[in-house]
Amino acid sequence: MHETRRVEWLELFFDLVFVVVVAQLTERIESEPGPVSMLVVAGLFLAVWAAWNNTTLYGNIAGELPRRWRPLIFVSMAGVATMAVAIPSIDGGGQVIFAIGYALARTAMWPLWTRVHERLGRFSLVGQAVYGPGLAAGWILSIALPSPWRIGLWALLLLLEIIPTIIRLPAAPQDKAHMSERVGLFVMIVLGESVLELIRSITHHVTAEAWVVGGLGFAVVCALWWRYFEITGEIRTQLDTSASRRILRDIMVGAHYAFVLALIFLAAGLGGAILSSSEPHLPDDLRVLLITGLALYEAAQVLMALRLGGTRPRWVLLGLLPTAVACLVLALAAAFWPPWLVIAVVLLECACEIGVSALIAPTRTGVRTTAPVGRTAVRP
Repeated sequence: MHETRRVEWLELFFDLVFVVVVAQLTERIESEPGPVSMLVVAGLFLAVWAAWNNTTLYGNIAGELPRRWRPLIFVSMAGVATMAVAIPSIDGGGQVIFAIGYALARTAMWPLWTRVHERLGRFSLVGQAVYGPGLAAGWILSIALPSPWRIGLWALLLLLEIIPTIIRLPAAPQDKAHMSERVGLFVMIVLGESVLELIRSITHHVTAEAWVVGGLGFAVVCALWWRYFEITGEIRTQLDTSASRRILRDIMVGAHYAFVLALIFLAAGLGGAILSSSEPHLPDDLRVLLITGLALYEAAQVLMALRLGGTRPRWVLLGLLPTAVACLVLALAAAFWPPWLVIAVVLLECACEIGVSALIAPTRTGVRTTAPVGRTAVRP
């Protein structure tokens, strides 16, 4: 196990390019809300999330990288930036650019994969060929296929990349504290992008109604921060090393994909509500976006709570109640409500979740719910 280390400046710089991708995905779904667009964004973000996990997880296992590796990180960032450029036109020629960008990011991280597997004693020429140039070649070859087949090949390539990580990660030595800090900082900067989306929307629609909806939306983002860094951050457990590794895998690959995707949906929904603030009611597609975002965010918190084992299941189910009620109200009763009232319901749901969590905290078993004085709470 590595000694605990802090997140490096290069890692933070690397994360910034992914926030640009998140911003592009948010703008896309805000401009074209609807179930199909939501599925497209979820699929694109899966590829983005796989690219981030590749570098983050293997970098965590490898430990602090020497300076000579910096150019490879920069090349990987360039590949992700290329993917970001492709998102607005992903329904057309952007698919080719997206595939090239992913292949570039994948190839740049090939030496890191090799370094980790050499240290673990699992290096093989076949694995090296498949994981590095093999997967990258698959993304380049997808350019020659028509769109439906191209998307199918992308899905297959992502499965070939994600499944081995899910299987092998628990057996690898990890710095849990470093990974927790890395993930928490990533969520923090995504929340910052949500605030930027609110500001951008008000700038394009400066009315009294927009200011009201924007103020409520800002309160929602603050409540989402509270829920993540205070509520989720309090869910701790004392587990043996092997269990901690499996939990880290589940939280990284599963729960935080849902967390960030939920933030994308909610940011787009809040931005769209500001732009629609002068309308008599919020468009149905935006309501669906907000409902899906709330449900995903709560699902991620439930997954973490159950997986970490610090809260009794019946209390976790109680925590689902505010979200279930809010989603039901938004789905059935809010079709003709003005945008400000819809966002007020979202804010009320977040406030209720915070209140319910305060009631649940004393029921957590075997878990210290507050950090010792003078120490920083460990992020999930």
